[in-house]
Amino acid sequence: MNISYKVKTITPRVKDYRGYSDMIFDLTVFVDYIDTETGSAVGYQISHKFDTEIEYTPEIPFIPFGEITEEKIDFLVQSLIENERVGWSEMTLNEWAERRFAEIYATPVSKPFVFQIPIKPVWIGTSP
Repeated sequence: MNISYKVKTITPRVKDYRGYSDMIFDLTVFVDYIDTETGSAVGYQISHKFDTEIEYTPEIPFIPFGEITEEKIDFLVQSLIENERVGWSEMTLNEWAERRFAEIYATPVSKPFVFQIPIKPVWIGTSP
């Protein structure tokens, strides 16, 4: 099994708060994990809440939503993915995806017998 991932969506929620305009309150990230050998995919959602009660200083300045760069968001999302832990066993997201694919592949699927598959009529010349 060879697993990769792709960030599908990043959804921030913002509002004016404590005298700051467009403060980010939380961020939701949807990630698809893909088994590149089969093309199968499983999704995972990360929810991150920001500390909105932080005291901003010159060393840690407030950055309005409109001034946040793509590079900063990419770095944040990569950090969230790397630091996310799943369940009581504290699995990484890659470990979770491997386990999830193994569960999916091990689950039996329904399949009809050949004699249960209805035969579709074949029309020759004109349609019915």
